[in-house]
Parts: sequence; C-alpha cells; structure tokens
Amino acid sequence: MWESMTADEYAAVEKDGGDDLRKIDGVWWRRIRPWFYRPLLPWRLLSPEQVPHRGGCFQYAAKPGEVSNSYFNLMIYENSRDYTMENLSKHTRHNLRAALKNEVAIRRITDAGEFLNKAYPLYLDFVDRTGYAFRSDRVRRHGFEAWTRSLFANPGVMVTGAYEGEEPVAVYVSLLVEDVLVLKTAINSKRGLELRTPELEMHFYREKAAAHSGIRFIYDAFFIPQMGINTFKIRRGACVTALPAQVRGLTGLFALIRRFHPSLYRKLHGWSEEELEKVVGKLACRLEKSGNAVMFPGENKGI
Repeated sequence: MWESMTADEYAAVEKDGGDDLRKIDGVWWRRIRPWFYRPLLPWRLLSPEQVPHRGGCFQYAAKPGEVSNSYFNLMIYENSRDYTMENLSKHTRHNLRAALKNEVAIRRITDAGEFLNKAYPLYLDFVDRTGYAFRSDRVRRHGFEAWTRSLFANPGVMVTGAYEGEEPVAVYVSLLVEDVLVLKTAINSKRGLELRTPELEMHFYREKAAAHSGIRFIYDAFFIPQMGINTFKIRRGACVTALPAQVRGLTGLFALIRRFHPSLYRKLHGWSEEELEKVVGKLACRLEKSGNAVMFPGENKGI
C-alpha cells in the first residue's frame, strides 16, 4: 500500500511542504526553532562525529555509551505486525466497534483536485474548532493549493479520506520512510468526530501496518504531556520512548533557554523514563503494553 522512500525523498517532500531542512555530512536536519535543529529521522542514533558543532543547536538521539544531556520522547506504535482488535482494552474495543457501525469508509485519495475541493473546507473547520496555528499560510486557499501540489507530487505520500457516503469527513496523510510508517497529518471535521473517525483512522493504520512486511514500527510525533489527543493515542497502544539525547553546537543557547524560558526548555529537554512514568500515569491509567510503560527497545540503529 505504501511505497518506501529514502531519507532524501522524504526530505524533498518536507521541503516542498515548506519545512526548513539542511543536509550536513549525510544527515538531514529539521529546524524546529530559530537556531535549533533535530534530525529529520529522530529515531536514528547518531555519533558525535555525525553532528555539526557550529551553526546552531543540534539535538540528536545518542548511541549507547555516549554522553547525553536530554531525551527524545517519541510516540510510537511498536510491534506493528502483532496488532489485532483483541489486543486492545475492553473500553477501546467498544469505542472502535461503535465507530465501525457508522459505515464510514477509509480509502485513498488519488486526485489532487478532489483533495483540494473537499479537504480545504474540512481544514478550515478544523482550524476554527481547534485554534490550530501551525502553518497558518494553509488557511488561505493559495497556501492550501501549494500544500496539495507538494502532497500529490510524490507517489510515496499516502493521502486517505474517511468518507460518509461520497463526502469525506476527515483526511489523513502518511508515508513510509525506509521501514518506519510516519503519520503526518490528521484533519477531522466536527462531523468526523461525531462519527468517531479518529478511532477508524488508527485502526486503519495499525491493521494495514500489521499486514505490511516492510514496516517495523509506526512513528507519530514527539510526545508532549498534555491531556487530549496524546491520551487517546496512549490508550490505543502508543508507547513513549526516553532515548538519551545530546545537544551539540551552541550549547550556550540551550543554557539561555533553560534560564529565561523554562517551559520551552522542558519541552526541548524531554523527560526521563522515571519522569515519563509519572507524567504518562496522569494521562492514562496504563499503557496497553506488556512490560514497562515507557519503552526503549535500544537497538543499535535506533528504535
């Protein structure tokens, strides 16, 4: 269903979408704040010689035994091939079965014109309802058109819609980077939420990933301990890593952020396993995992 793309191809998609990326010594870096960068593939473990020491702050997941001063908290769905509805909690199975009764079909959108005309109103509804401010240029139709062109220019980008009859009530964007399924975008309308489309979306991704021999795990996003969507994901099988990370380059900037913007520093620094156990415990009764609530598989090449 997904065509695997290389890191370079993924970088091209993200650059077309407006992200600020730099390739230095074979590693792609994404600017997440002024002068602050993280790897485009944050699950990859890097050694110090692969990381720039000037030109900004570069934070990366460190290899075992290397010095670290922070953490990468990635929200992932591991053991992709083991997923079944029966492995979910009773409460989650109940919600999913209720969603399946709504007769909403998830299918791929291959026509850019259809996506533009159908998804743009959904996006405006989503922004108005949530106050979503990231990439505000897409609120204007020409900005949304530019994003649409970037999505459909690469066959490796999977655009899907949740349809009630012939009308989409939600749209989703995902792609397969090497052996990791990356969940990029989820836009649910108010009607979509009434039909429980987030339940269907997650079930769709996990069921398809389980049947795909080339997917090692699903990557969602960096974890932020806030009530809401993260709670939803954790209760449906997501786990949070505590990968030891290191900041190189302008480390003085990192120190200034710690002193003058402690809330931002907290997000950039991340949470240790012990801290996550406390934080995650406040977000959900438990993670639907065997073993520890906070997972760190610890393979040499990353998760």
